Amino acid sequence: MDHRVSDRANFFGRFSLNQVRGPTTNPDQTAIDPTFGVDFFDHQRSAALRYTRTVTPNLSFVTSFGFVRSTPVFPAANHTDVALTFGDGLFQSFNSADGSLFGSYGDVYQLKHDMTYVHGKHTFKWGVELRFNRDSTVFGTNPNGAYTFGGGTAFSPVFISSASGTHDIQRAIHFRIHSAACLPRRPYSFTITALYRLTPGGDKFDIAAVRREAYNFYFQDTWKATPKLTLNYGLRYELNSRIKEARHRTSILDPVDASGKQTSFLAPGAAISFLYNPQPVYPLDKKGFGPRLAADYAVTPSTTLHAGGAITTILPNLWQDNFVTGAIPFNVQPTVTARSGVPVPFSSTITPITLPEPFTTSGQLLFASGDTSNVAANTPVDIQRFQNDLAALTPGNQVQPLTTSAISRDFRNGYIGTWTAGLDRDFHIFKFQRVVRRHVGRAFAGGDISKRLQRSEPGIRAVHEIRFFRPGNRRLQFALHHDEQFAFDVSRVANGRDAE
Repeated sequence: MDHRVSDRANFFGRFSLNQVRGPTTNPDQTAIDPTFGVDFFDHQRSAALRYTRTVTPNLSFVTSFGFVRSTPVFPAANHTDVALTFGDGLFQSFNSADGSLFGSYGDVYQLKHDMTYVHGKHTFKWGVELRFNRDSTVFGTNPNGAYTFGGGTAFSPVFISSASGTHDIQRAIHFRIHSAACLPRRPYSFTITALYRLTPGGDKFDIAAVRREAYNFYFQDTWKATPKLTLNYGLRYELNSRIKEARHRTSILDPVDASGKQTSFLAPGAAISFLYNPQPVYPLDKKGFGPRLAADYAVTPSTTLHAGGAITTILPNLWQDNFVTGAIPFNVQPTVTARSGVPVPFSSTITPITLPEPFTTSGQLLFASGDTSNVAANTPVDIQRFQNDLAALTPGNQVQPLTTSAISRDFRNGYIGTWTAGLDRDFHIFKFQRVVRRHVGRAFAGGDISKRLQRSEPGIRAVHEIRFFRPGNRRLQFALHHDEQFAFDVSRVANGRDAE
């Protein structure tokens, strides 16, 4: 909807809906059983509202509100059968999806207000932008449980005769063909994603409410210094909150020195402490300044030179860089392996494991109140006791190496510096453009850098473009594009789009 409110005001609104369903991501398994497939769905919704008003001939503003919802989720269909895999590869896996569930229900709210004021040769523009991420992630690798036949020594608990009598398998003799271990149902190993009693399961498996806010401010001025020279300069400041969980259901590894103070993982003599509800998870980056400067100079009425530079903030990725939610003690993947005299019990039905109660290093129950969000900040967890109690649940009390994650105490935003130079020449029958851009990418302590710069980070990369197009004819456009790290490309640019 585009509505003219008055001579000075306009209102615009838009809503879009996109229901994506499929495809099945593992069609080879559906040949065994249609329910063994892993589906995909993404229910996308977006809305935008914009109000524009001219206050005076020299002053105007634009207020915008936006909302985007996206739900990329990969759910397995079968939640009743266990998974079977074969270490020697002689057979196809059975239900390899193993009831897995991965995905994110992401909501982004954005509010933006821009002001424009024209004064003499200056056009000033300033504004503020607020963004709020409200995501819910689900993550379960193998909730059904997976048995592996082969991959290690498995022993037959019974005598197995062969048809010819020449290939009998004696009791307590290991299987020479690993896949044969499935005959008496004697797997080599078993693993399952086990949940703590207060952790959600089902279609909300190990759900975590991930949160982040962004507060951005900017000011810029377009100054026509002379009839030939135009300068555009400005400054943007971005302050982004740390990645967090709405109910403080977070945990990390924390390196400490001999005095108990935080240190580096690589520091000599560093010990590892395991913290629940770490505060802060990592430092707040308050250096989000992004200056920009550009100049246009008209050498002749038909020739213009361009040059500019800018620093841009690259935010951490809420999916790839989130290493604080949904880990120990909420879910663990215990693994048991067969040993002589200690077989791995087999069941064709799902046999869930309930994780033991976690304790603090002072011997108190971590969740004494029964509420996982009601725990003091930076509470140390007795991870060795948790590991011992977990081992006691397994056949033969097998030690369970725990896998968890951490975020460096130096973790912060990434930044990209960009320099550009160009030449425009109007030959009347066609227009010539020559552009050179250089980028310097820098990622700090795991800060996300754009895929475009991954191959050159942290060095310098140049991009060269030459464009030819006929003014007034957007279909007749050609571009020569050259990237230092990629092949030379000659492309036809349709509808004015960049060849890159």
